[in-house]
Amino acid sequence: MSGTLSGKRALVTGASSGIGLATARLFAEQGASVCGLDRRWNVSPEGIECLEGDVTVGADIRAAVEQAAADQGLDILVANAGVHRSDDWLTADPEAWAQVFDVNVLGVMRCFQAAAANMRRHQRKGRLLATASVAGLRSFAEAGAYCASKAAVISLVKSAALAFVADEITVNAVAPGNVDTAMQTEAIEEIAKAQGHQLQDAIAEARTEAPMPRMARPEEIAATFLYLASDAAAYVTGETICVDGGYLLV
Repeated sequence: MSGTLSGKRALVTGASSGIGLATARLFAEQGASVCGLDRRWNVSPEGIECLEGDVTVGADIRAAVEQAAADQGLDILVANAGVHRSDDWLTADPEAWAQVFDVNVLGVMRCFQAAAANMRRHQRKGRLLATASVAGLRSFAEAGAYCASKAAVISLVKSAALAFVADEITVNAVAPGNVDTAMQTEAIEEIAKAQGHQLQDAIAEARTEAPMPRMARPEEIAATFLYLASDAAAYVTGETICVDGGYLLV
């Protein structure tokens, strides 16, 4: 699949680590000109233009889209930036929920809105992609805000797919299960503390929750985004592809 995205221009948010970094790197390896957007960068990945910005700030997103698009127009947007927060239903703070939704849902909306406007202006048959989660399809008591936000992303993708189908812009999501990233470890640690469990025990349990007894590698999620960004997925829209090792089957 070498050169799958040759000549394409892409923007990936939440690109400084984990799934976002793996996706940005893979897109660049496959010939795309890639900009990555994040609040801060601790690495400077080869082949990726690193932009600083926040998906809760519309001006940051619009500037990043224009930077990534240059004069050609944007071809691919991956709205990957997200946050996880564990909570207890009886003590949950509505403002904390609002913060999660601001990043995980409105962040995706802002990204899609800015990217689609650019794609339409340049008449690009673009790809709008988002990172959802199996948590949007199977809820957990200790992560109400996160689960609800990811369910909203899945619904948002369907709505956007209908809104932009006449422009030949496809809209899809990837819903990972447990992925071996720093964010996943932090989420497991939050839940372990809330339940009074040891972190190592919780991590060991997370590794064996799916029929395939391991966590996904970020590169495996990136490979699914590559498919959705490619010409091979030109007739796929409004879909959420689970990459969970069979987790939702059990």
